Amino acid sequence: MGSFTKRLRTRTSKYFYDCELRRAGILESLHATPSDLDNPIHPIFSYKNFSQLPAPTYKTLALSLRFASLLITEIHCLEWWVFILYGRHLPIQTANKQRSILLPIHPITTAHLSATRDYLLGMADRINFTFNAKSRAYGIQFRSKAGRNLQLVQLSGKFQGFIEDGGFASSSLSQQLRFSFFFALNIVHELSHAVFDTRADSMLSKEPYFAHDVEDGLLYREIGDSWERFVFGCKIQPLDGDKGCPEECGYGLHMFTPSAHGEDLIFGAVPMEYVSALMSKRGWEAVAERGIRMLRCPKATICALDIVVKSGGTGGSKRTCSSSDINHQTSLKPDHARHLQKITP
Repeated sequence: MGSFTKRLRTRTSKYFYDCELRRAGILESLHATPSDLDNPIHPIFSYKNFSQLPAPTYKTLALSLRFASLLITEIHCLEWWVFILYGRHLPIQTANKQRSILLPIHPITTAHLSATRDYLLGMADRINFTFNAKSRAYGIQFRSKAGRNLQLVQLSGKFQGFIEDGGFASSSLSQQLRFSFFFALNIVHELSHAVFDTRADSMLSKEPYFAHDVEDGLLYREIGDSWERFVFGCKIQPLDGDKGCPEECGYGLHMFTPSAHGEDLIFGAVPMEYVSALMSKRGWEAVAERGIRMLRCPKATICALDIVVKSGGTGGSKRTCSSSDINHQTSLKPDHARHLQKITP
């Protein structure tokens, strides 16, 4: 039995009890089946771009990379990449600093889509992925010494370690699907930074605000977070555990809206049914038929009040919800419940 499974069964009182999370539908899906995704892996994620990764580890990541490939090629998802490649900067002045808002393209034409597909294919020769065991971040994008034309993405070495230490193999099917989902999310998050940084007018330290965020009253400049909101409607991270420990996604995932001003953040749990559905052909058929709204994450409430994380202070973040507060039922809004019924087996 891997160390991950041992820890899952011996949770301390400061965490949610796994039996409660299971009953809430956060840890396990009754409908989980092995993923049937068999779409090609995009050349960006080809093995040659993971030069330091052993072939067996890359093979284990194949499902993640198929899912990541859909996130950059499916026509509704492709609109984001059109936006960050061809969107127009609108200069603005904020707090005595010169910033800009990136405005979307209207309308998006077949020429835009075709040019973006070609551009992303070309990125396959301009990017490299590595893993850093000492990294405290899930992923970091930066330019190589050659400049913006060779992008580097450094992912947490704990993704690699979790596979090679046997944690992935000893996990349940739901945990494996959730890990694959979370790795794909992170690699595409960093790819957003990398693709935008290839623009001639990009500056690493001055990413713009994004029009769809500003329209929702969110003033922050983090292109990866904006991509997550565009696709999933929220940012998604492990429900429990330390930042930079991606294997903690085995305990479940949470969703939230990133804050630009340090106020309290309201968290909701991500239903495992949602993750399982998106790792299937049927889920992506629903996206093709009904649009990107089918990728939006429904919210499952696992406690009487949503989990509140208070930012700032020397103590760091603190969850105010205790295990005794947890309901044993997943609470989904009616439209979200219908959403899941449409795309789950």
